[in-house]
Amino acid sequence: DGSVATPWLLTDIYGVQGMATYHAGNFALANDIDASGTANWWGDAGFVPIGGGPTTFSGLFDGLGHVISGLTISRPTRGFVGLFGEVGTITIRDVGLEGGSVTGQGITGGLVGYMASGTITRSYNTGEVGSVLQPNVGGLVGYMASGTITESYATGAVTSFGSAESYVGGLVGHVASGTVTESYATGAVSGLGNYVGGLVGQLWGGITQSYATGTVRGFSSYVGGLVGGQWGNIAQSH
Repeated sequence: DGSVATPWLLTDIYGVQGMATYHAGNFALANDIDASGTANWWGDAGFVPIGGGPTTFSGLFDGLGHVISGLTISRPTRGFVGLFGEVGTITIRDVGLEGGSVTGQGITGGLVGYMASGTITRSYNTGEVGSVLQPNVGGLVGYMASGTITESYATGAVTSFGSAESYVGGLVGHVASGTVTESYATGAVSGLGNYVGGLVGQLWGGITQSYATGTVRGFSSYVGGLVGGQWGNIAQSH
């Protein structure tokens, strides 16, 4: 659209994995990507998240309407887990994750583990997401510090076996600031601790024109069909 440099086109999962060697850049999918082979990578630990821990990734990731299917990440001793483990200022748009599964120690999402700021638009995840030990787990994003999620969704089951503060949501585990708009989650959500919600586990930002339909199971306080703990604003959502 002229606002960023021409993106590098990625044609296979090895190209997508190669993004992990960059801290910033503009990338796009040239076609649908078969990621089913990642189930056998690195002793079955799977795909290495792009950014996370001491590094973040910033820039553009444009799916151009394509999907990544069968992505597997099984890293129960690592935090900041997702296709993108940790992002700074990011634009993610028009990409789908279909099937597969993502498991981390905490701050885990199907698409993004930790989102500092930026936008996610017209993107989705249908795979399962889980956290073994620590909180902030979501079907699309684990922890959103700020930014916006628009016209996006998650349909897979989301589960946290973690600490007393679960922050687990069908779409986003924890929205510290920013907004979720015209988005939804339909997967079952389950957490052993506090703050379990069908769409968002804990909300400090805002939700507009969004919904959740999945079964929600919580075994402590602050459990809700849409939001677990609410300190933000909700409009035209259910």
